[in-house]
Amino acid sequence: MKGLKGKNVLVTGATSGIGQAIAVRFAQEGANVALNYRKSPEHTEQTQAMIDEVCSQVKGCGVKD
Repeated sequence: MKGLKGKNVLVTGATSGIGQAIAVRFAQEGANVALNYRKSPEHTEQTQAMIDEVCSQVKGCGVKD
């Protein structure tokens, strides 16, 4: 089921835990996913790889000072 196909979502805390699981699930539903992180872009690599497996668009966005 691709209930969110073409929709854009922003997931905060997407580098681990619940945020990561939510980001992957949105991707599985067909959404374009923006990942929000506090640390560094490298922390999103695992989540991005998981999303790439389901062929959704993904973009990391940092909020570090």
